[in-house]
Amino acid sequence: MKRIRWVAAPLLFLCTANPALAQWARVSDLDGRKIYSLLAISPNLFAGTDLGVFLSTDGGATWKPKNAGLPNIVVKSLARSGSNVFVAMGRWVFRSSDSGASWTLASAGLTTEGIYALVSTDTSIFAAGYGGVFRTTDSGNSWVPSNVGITTDFIACLTISSGGLFAGGTGGMFRSTDAALSWSSVPIGLPNVDVTALGAVGTNLYAGTNANGVSASTDNGVKWSFISTGIYQARVLALGAFQQGVVAFTSWGTFRLNNRVRIWEPFWQGLPTYYTELSSFCVSGAQLLAGSPTGLWRRPLSELVTEVERNAGRVPTSFNLDQNYPNPFNPSTAVRYSLGTSAHVVLSVFNTLGQQAATLVDEQKEAGSYSVKWNATNAPSGIYFYRLQAGHYSEIKRMTLLK
Repeated sequence: MKRIRWVAAPLLFLCTANPALAQWARVSDLDGRKIYSLLAISPNLFAGTDLGVFLSTDGGATWKPKNAGLPNIVVKSLARSGSNVFVAMGRWVFRSSDSGASWTLASAGLTTEGIYALVSTDTSIFAAGYGGVFRTTDSGNSWVPSNVGITTDFIACLTISSGGLFAGGTGGMFRSTDAALSWSSVPIGLPNVDVTALGAVGTNLYAGTNANGVSASTDNGVKWSFISTGIYQARVLALGAFQQGVVAFTSWGTFRLNNRVRIWEPFWQGLPTYYTELSSFCVSGAQLLAGSPTGLWRRPLSELVTEVERNAGRVPTSFNLDQNYPNPFNPSTAVRYSLGTSAHVVLSVFNTLGQQAATLVDEQKEAGSYSVKWNATNAPSGIYFYRLQAGHYSEIKRMTLLK
């Protein structure tokens, strides 16, 4: 049986948060439990942990175990269907109709080594893991395999959008438009990519991968393009897609998508270290709640909107050259700059010997904000300098390429 081989993150950074800035805030350490899944059904908040299910009725400040009838193992996924709550634990699914006070086994027909994802519609619940996708239409009393067209034996994630039901796993992604009766392969841009997380909002779809960033589609999965700057080579653990923006929870930390310039920006402010892994999430009111090995964290959804996106309609009043991001980088990075007036712009990259390595821009530009990428695949590792010349304005900054 083929299993996903994870790539370890090669770099580890520390992050010191400025308390005056917007940042994550700890809600609770949940009695030392590691959180693997979250589900908000106001006023209840369920947390799937390394030791069963916990319930909070005060936004996560205090918790009570709700494990009557459950084994003491990791809860991988939580889902709601009608008045029932479902949990995936190991190779079993359990159901509760009384807010977790008691649970009953609801796994008849499930033939799998392990379940990693649950999603639901008004009429069906779908479970995914080893053995592919399974479906129930009777609240878990009976399950049937639903894998016609799926060509992998491991499905790691599921999501539902206006374009259908999507499943991602070892070697790619699949779509069903008939409630999992049949599936077709979805080419997300690279062959044989392991899809580890999925997110959807409206017609926008996002597929996180093991080490290739996130592939995005704006037309219900017809056309795709990769957005990897900032999280390339990281393992995407979970994806949250909302009207306010997109957040990626990765093995390198938490990032938000700056969709205007197509890069991932750090979104870990307030967390103890860069490597603190937020790996599960839910929305409660206007708050984004995220679970981790260190407890429950909270941040307003409004903070997913980046400053560049907030100021998209404003014309800059001065010239400015931003620090490239990411930095250090491999193999590509983005450089942003602003022009207070129209000017002929030359943006060049030089090595430490003063030799020109690349010309990124050489043309007349109107006043505004711009972003350009440098793909340094063919350049050796080392220190580089990039220089912006625009009219009488000139500025130089340093960047580091690590391979």
